[in-house]
Amino acid sequence: MGCGAKNNAASTAGMDGTGGDPHQAQAPVRAQAPDQAQAPDQAQVPVRAQAPDQAQAEVPLTTPDFDLLRAVSTDVAVSSVYRDQRTQVASLVDGDLETAWNSRTGDLAGAWIEVRVPESAEVTAIAMTVGFTRSSREGDLFVGNHRIRRVRVLHGGTVVGEFPLDVESRALQSLPVRGAGGTYRIEIVDVLPGDRAAWRETCVSELRVMGRDAGAHEAQRLPRTAVGALPPPRVVVATPDRAVVGRLQRQRVAAIERSWLALELLANGGRQGSAPDDMWAEDVAEIARLRRAVLTETADFVAQLDEMQGDALRLAALRRIPTEWSEWQGFPQLLDDLAVLARAMDFVSGFLADDAARCRWARALGHLHLARAASFARAAAEHADMDASESGGGRHVNSLYTISEVLTDAEREWSRNTRGIAARVRRIVLPPGTSIEADLDQTRAQIGAAQASCGWER
Repeated sequence: MGCGAKNNAASTAGMDGTGGDPHQAQAPVRAQAPDQAQAPDQAQVPVRAQAPDQAQAEVPLTTPDFDLLRAVSTDVAVSSVYRDQRTQVASLVDGDLETAWNSRTGDLAGAWIEVRVPESAEVTAIAMTVGFTRSSREGDLFVGNHRIRRVRVLHGGTVVGEFPLDVESRALQSLPVRGAGGTYRIEIVDVLPGDRAAWRETCVSELRVMGRDAGAHEAQRLPRTAVGALPPPRVVVATPDRAVVGRLQRQRVAAIERSWLALELLANGGRQGSAPDDMWAEDVAEIARLRRAVLTETADFVAQLDEMQGDALRLAALRRIPTEWSEWQGFPQLLDDLAVLARAMDFVSGFLADDAARCRWARALGHLHLARAASFARAAAEHADMDASESGGGRHVNSLYTISEVLTDAEREWSRNTRGIAARVRRIVLPPGTSIEADLDQTRAQIGAAQASCGWER
């Protein structure tokens, strides 16, 4: 056991739905996109690590440079991971101090992190935390676990220097490392044992490699990750054959449609036939698993055509889902994810330059928006019914239930009666001030896009 103790599975379903392992799933905090700017509190503002034998000073690192790991094509590897959970490597670069990379038990002094940045880049600093900067129900994981007291940095196999770190600071600490691009290795030289003797892993919540590169796209990239050694260098591949991509696009559209419909059902309490706030822990874990799978599998497909499109999907997959319904509020994160998927699959359609491919994706996306509108209409009708029972009024309740039934029937019939459904949805009239108005508008817009792509008559 290390880097935290086991928590209840219902409160720790993480980005890949692994349940209660503290090394994978984190505290149920509000989800945040990894490229979202973080608040400049002490735990997040980098401070300069001292040069050897100099006093430590928590001076904010002021630099216009990018985090190259999130701005250019890079690779990250670690010496080991806890219980072979390889997805943990991404926790180093997800922009979230509530997650952490955790080494194999016993991999302490001697553990390492290695990064490869483009040769064209200029590195101006490396920033890292010295431990797991999170508190949980089990206590303060920062003081419970080992903290890094000293590191050695190598560039291209040559030692740049050794740097002491402040084990009392939860901030990102900046190592004064400068140099050209290439491979940098951070070796753990010394650690401070934590309060929990059974926790014997190296923990780092966040790593950044600051610098400049002409091809940087701030907060739009994500490194390839590996365990034991860096991935092989990237090679330029020939443009994929359009016929092959077309066949794969048909398969991917079908997989996205199938997975997203299942997500919408679970996110609105469909499995249990109950309200979303009664959702069981396994539902949350299944939502996390389905969501991560469809985003990463689509990323693997799209990255064959454009790495940045693939990275956008992987960045979306890194966002942790909330585990309390009070934080979900209808799970708007699903809608954000769907927008990222839409941009990526639109890119594929553009590459194919094929009307059938555009129509195929537009129809599927129309189906997914229709399913969301149907789910929200059911929830709006139930809430209105509850309000009417408490207040004695019943205005709009019957109308909302009728609209819910129309949308639900439309979603079920969409695949075999698409043109007829489009006309039926256009005729829906919502009561004034209805909460689902925005969702219905988006559904109508996407149905219109499908009509334009497929050449249907109105």
